[in-house]
Amino acid sequence: MQWAVTFSRLTLVRLVGTTLVGLALGVAIALQFRAPAPGRASVLPTSPLTAAECVTGRCTAAGATAQDLTTVRTALGPAYAVSGLRISDPHGVLREIEIVASDGERTMTIHAARAASVPKEWRAERQTNPMPAQPAELLIIRSVLVSPRDRAKWAVEIQAASPRSAPDLGAAAHRLAAQPDLVR
Repeated sequence: MQWAVTFSRLTLVRLVGTTLVGLALGVAIALQFRAPAPGRASVLPTSPLTAAECVTGRCTAAGATAQDLTTVRTALGPAYAVSGLRISDPHGVLREIEIVASDGERTMTIHAARAASVPKEWRAERQTNPMPAQPAELLIIRSVLVSPRDRAKWAVEIQAASPRSAPDLGAAAHRLAAQPDLVR
Protein backbone atom coordinates (compact mmCIF):
# COMPACT_ATOMS: atom_id res chain seq x y z
CA MET A 1 0.00 0.00 0.00
CA GLN A 2 2.85 2.39 0.80
CA TRP A 3 4.31 1.93 -2.71
CA ALA A 4 1.02 2.84 -4.39
CA VAL A 5 0.80 6.11 -2.41
CA THR A 6 4.39 7.04 -3.30
CA PHE A 7 3.76 6.25 -6.96
CA SER A 8 0.70 8.48 -7.10
CA ARG A 9 2.51 11.35 -5.42
CA LEU A 10 5.35 11.04 -7.92
CA THR A 11 2.87 11.02 -10.77
CA LEU A 12 1.12 14.06 -9.34
CA VAL A 13 4.43 15.92 -8.90
CA ARG A 14 5.40 15.17 -12.50
CA LEU A 15 2.02 16.27 -13.82
CA VAL A 16 2.10 19.52 -11.82
CA GLY A 17 5.72 20.20 -12.82
CA THR A 18 5.05 19.65 -16.52
CA THR A 19 1.93 21.80 -16.36
CA LEU A 20 3.85 24.60 -14.64
CA VAL A 21 6.55 24.55 -17.33
CA GLY A 22 3.89 24.81 -20.06
CA LEU A 23 2.05 27.58 -18.25
CA ALA A 24 5.26 29.51 -17.62
CA LEU A 25 6.14 29.46 -21.33
CA GLY A 26 2.61 30.53 -22.29
CA VAL A 27 2.52 33.33 -19.73
CA ALA A 28 5.96 34.61 -20.77
CA ILE A 29 4.81 34.95 -24.37
CA ALA A 30 1.44 36.40 -23.39
CA LEU A 31 3.14 39.05 -21.24
CA GLN A 32 5.27 40.12 -24.18
CA PHE A 33 2.09 40.83 -26.12
CA ARG A 34 -0.25 42.16 -23.48
CA ALA A 35 -2.67 44.81 -24.67
CA PRO A 36 -1.09 48.20 -25.29
CA ALA A 37 -2.12 51.27 -23.32
CA PRO A 38 -5.25 53.06 -24.60
CA GLY A 39 -4.44 55.07 -27.72
CA ARG A 40 -1.28 53.05 -28.38
CA ALA A 41 -1.26 50.09 -30.77
CA SER A 42 2.42 49.17 -30.77
CA VAL A 43 4.32 46.14 -29.54
CA LEU A 44 7.93 45.86 -28.46
CA PRO A 45 10.41 43.38 -29.96
CA THR A 46 11.14 39.91 -28.68
CA SER A 47 14.05 38.95 -30.98
CA PRO A 48 17.56 40.31 -31.45
CA LEU A 49 16.74 40.30 -35.19
CA THR A 50 13.72 42.57 -34.82
CA ALA A 51 13.27 45.31 -37.44
CA ALA A 52 14.25 48.87 -36.48
CA GLU A 53 10.62 50.00 -36.74
CA CYS A 54 9.59 47.47 -34.12
CA VAL A 55 12.48 48.32 -31.79
CA THR A 56 11.09 51.85 -31.50
CA GLY A 57 7.58 50.52 -30.82
CA ARG A 58 5.96 51.46 -34.12
CA CYS A 59 4.85 47.95 -35.07
CA THR A 60 1.37 46.56 -34.54
CA ALA A 61 0.19 43.06 -33.69
CA ALA A 62 -2.82 41.19 -35.01
CA GLY A 63 -4.04 37.70 -34.22
CA ALA A 64 -3.01 34.99 -36.65
CA THR A 65 -5.81 33.56 -38.78
CA ALA A 66 -6.69 29.89 -39.06
CA GLN A 67 -4.95 29.85 -42.45
CA ASP A 68 -1.78 31.33 -40.89
CA LEU A 69 -1.71 28.49 -38.34
CA THR A 70 -2.48 25.62 -40.75
CA THR A 71 1.17 24.50 -41.07
CA VAL A 72 1.59 24.20 -37.30
CA ARG A 73 -1.79 22.53 -36.76
CA THR A 74 -1.00 19.99 -39.47
CA ALA A 75 2.43 19.21 -37.99
CA LEU A 76 1.16 18.82 -34.42
CA GLY A 77 -2.30 17.34 -34.90
CA PRO A 78 -5.71 18.09 -33.40
CA ALA A 79 -4.70 17.56 -29.75
CA TYR A 80 -2.88 20.92 -29.67
CA ALA A 81 -4.46 24.32 -29.09
CA VAL A 82 -2.60 26.70 -31.42
CA SER A 83 -2.65 30.51 -31.39
CA GLY A 84 -0.42 33.22 -32.76
CA LEU A 85 0.34 36.83 -33.54
CA ARG A 86 1.52 38.56 -36.71
CA ILE A 87 3.56 41.71 -36.12
CA SER A 88 3.71 44.29 -38.93
CA ASP A 89 5.67 47.50 -39.41
CA PRO A 90 3.95 50.87 -40.05
CA HIS A 91 3.84 50.09 -43.80
CA GLY A 92 1.93 46.85 -43.22
CA VAL A 93 4.92 44.60 -43.99
CA LEU A 94 4.93 41.44 -41.87
CA ARG A 95 8.06 41.53 -39.65
CA GLU A 96 7.55 38.87 -36.97
CA ILE A 97 5.42 35.84 -36.21
CA GLU A 98 4.79 34.37 -32.74
CA ILE A 99 2.99 31.04 -32.34
CA VAL A 100 2.22 29.02 -29.19
CA ALA A 101 0.88 25.45 -29.25
CA SER A 102 0.06 23.27 -26.25
CA ASP A 103 -1.78 20.08 -25.45
CA GLY A 104 -1.63 20.66 -21.69
CA GLU A 105 1.46 18.49 -21.26
CA ARG A 106 3.71 19.62 -24.08
CA THR A 107 4.29 23.19 -25.31
CA MET A 108 5.87 24.59 -28.45
CA THR A 109 6.68 28.24 -29.09
CA ILE A 110 7.73 29.56 -32.48
CA HIS A 111 9.28 32.97 -33.06
CA ALA A 112 10.14 34.04 -36.60
CA ALA A 113 11.63 37.41 -37.56
CA ARG A 114 12.18 38.77 -41.06
CA ALA A 115 15.91 39.47 -41.35
CA ALA A 116 18.03 41.07 -44.08
CA SER A 117 20.97 39.04 -42.79
CA VAL A 118 21.19 36.24 -40.27
CA PRO A 119 24.33 35.56 -38.19
CA LYS A 120 26.09 32.26 -39.01
CA GLU A 121 25.69 31.08 -35.43
CA TRP A 122 21.90 31.46 -35.66
CA ARG A 123 21.45 27.98 -37.16
CA ALA A 124 21.77 25.72 -34.16
CA GLU A 125 20.10 23.08 -32.09
CA ARG A 126 20.41 22.30 -28.42
CA GLN A 127 18.55 20.17 -25.99
CA THR A 128 18.47 21.00 -22.31
CA ASN A 129 16.72 20.02 -19.16
CA PRO A 130 16.02 23.38 -17.50
CA MET A 131 14.82 21.76 -14.25
CA PRO A 132 16.79 18.57 -13.54
CA ALA A 133 14.23 17.43 -10.94
CA GLN A 134 11.49 17.48 -13.56
CA PRO A 135 11.01 14.90 -16.30
CA ALA A 136 10.84 17.58 -19.01
CA GLU A 137 13.28 18.63 -21.70
CA LEU A 138 13.55 21.82 -23.73
CA LEU A 139 14.57 21.48 -27.36
CA ILE A 140 15.60 24.70 -29.12
CA ILE A 141 15.99 24.70 -32.89
CA ARG A 142 17.08 27.73 -34.91
CA SER A 143 16.85 27.81 -38.67
CA VAL A 144 16.64 30.19 -41.61
CA LEU A 145 13.64 29.94 -43.93
CA VAL A 146 12.85 31.73 -47.19
CA SER A 147 9.26 32.87 -47.59
CA PRO A 148 7.57 31.32 -50.64
CA ARG A 149 5.52 34.51 -51.06
CA ASP A 150 8.21 37.20 -51.34
CA ARG A 151 11.54 35.28 -51.02
CA ALA A 152 12.40 37.16 -47.78
CA LYS A 153 14.76 35.51 -45.27
CA TRP A 154 13.33 34.64 -41.84
CA ALA A 155 15.23 33.67 -38.71
CA VAL A 156 13.13 31.07 -36.90
CA GLU A 157 13.46 29.82 -33.33
CA ILE A 158 11.35 26.90 -32.15
CA GLN A 159 11.26 25.87 -28.49
CA ALA A 160 9.62 22.56 -27.63
CA ALA A 161 9.10 21.66 -23.97
CA SER A 162 7.94 18.13 -23.34
CA PRO A 163 8.37 15.13 -21.05
CA ARG A 164 11.34 12.95 -21.94
CA SER A 165 8.90 10.23 -22.91
CA ALA A 166 7.38 12.35 -25.71
CA PRO A 167 9.88 12.56 -28.61
CA ASP A 168 7.09 13.27 -31.13
CA LEU A 169 7.12 17.00 -30.30
CA GLY A 170 10.82 17.21 -31.15
CA ALA A 171 10.19 15.48 -34.48
CA ALA A 172 7.42 17.99 -35.26
CA ALA A 173 9.76 20.87 -34.32
CA HIS A 174 12.38 19.57 -36.77
CA ARG A 175 9.78 19.34 -39.55
CA LEU A 176 8.51 22.87 -38.87
CA ALA A 177 12.05 24.31 -38.78
CA ALA A 178 12.41 23.23 -42.41
CA GLN A 179 8.90 24.23 -43.57
CA PRO A 180 8.89 27.48 -45.65
CA ASP A 181 5.08 27.74 -45.39
CA LEU A 182 5.59 28.63 -41.72
CA VAL A 183 6.56 32.18 -42.78
CA ARG A 184 4.26 32.90 -45.69
